[in-house]
Amino acid sequence: MDQERLRLLIRREIQDGRLPLGVTKVQGSPSAGEKCEACEATLSLDQLLLEVTTLNRRHLQLRRR
Repeated sequence: MDQERLRLLIRREIQDGRLPLGVTKVQGSPSAGEKCEACEATLSLDQLLLEVTTLNRRHLQLRRR
């Protein structure tokens, strides 16, 4: 997915509430094949998984682009 399409997708998900704006904690670890909750891509084993905790204590798994 190109950068502009990804940016528009994430912006839409923030606007409709699927992705939050307020983040309280970010932690990184090696991926075990999880799915990115922002772009729905499956992470490869050599990618970094970002585990994000939001203000309302929601936990998200995201990939580093």
